[in-house]
Amino acid sequence: MGDDLKEALARAGIDVSGFAWFRSEPDPIARLDVDGAQAVAVWRKLRALTASNGHYPILVGDEEDVSTHNEAIDSAGEASTASIIEATAAALDPVAWAREHLTAEADDHGDDLDEYFALLDGEPEDWPDGEPMEGLTLPTNISTGEPRERASLLLIPTQISWHVPAYLRFGAWNDCPPTELHGGLMRAWERQYGAQVAGISHDVVEMTVERPPTTRAEASRLAVVQFAYCRDIVEQGVGTVEDLAATLLNAPYWFFWWD
Repeated sequence: MGDDLKEALARAGIDVSGFAWFRSEPDPIARLDVDGAQAVAVWRKLRALTASNGHYPILVGDEEDVSTHNEAIDSAGEASTASIIEATAAALDPVAWAREHLTAEADDHGDDLDEYFALLDGEPEDWPDGEPMEGLTLPTNISTGEPRERASLLLIPTQISWHVPAYLRFGAWNDCPPTELHGGLMRAWERQYGAQVAGISHDVVEMTVERPPTTRAEASRLAVVQFAYCRDIVEQGVGTVEDLAATLLNAPYWFFWWD
């Protein structure tokens, strides 16, 4: 099966010199190492081939990220990928989930629920300045801002974006949510915003967005949900949920990071 995929990629004009077999169990996942400066372009080519070869590409990062994914799969429980996806498949209302989650966590974090819930129902009175992400960052060395010498992609045996966390058993450490929640929110966001996962490292998720929020009220509502999902992008990132909302308005990329 790996040879078939490698040959299909080569026929499509992909440089397969960095192709390797990442895992055969519990699911067949391939790996492709590429020049870091070309990684996003290669990812886009691979994404366009998903329907024909049945594999969804994700940007991963460096060797440490690849190893972390391997360890996460090895240390996961006995639940099959199919069962995790089935558990994820129940419809999830992101706003209702955010209200419930923030309420449950309020005492631990000293949250002002009135402030957050007001943003679920409308935009802030004072709209801050904010710039959306300009691109995907995983092929970049965060210390230097330069492309990595080599960057890795994984080819996941699915055509469905929100299935990817299940194959990687991603999540359930520190404040990073369990695998099923990653998939559930991604599924809801794909329906609403055309958002699809583009990369998952050991602590980062990046997504592309076809139909981002175009109004301040919608961006504010989404910001509260994303804060409930990933507090670190606010508390160790932009500063406030209102600031996050400003970066989400008309934004073609989303970024999440857990400490």
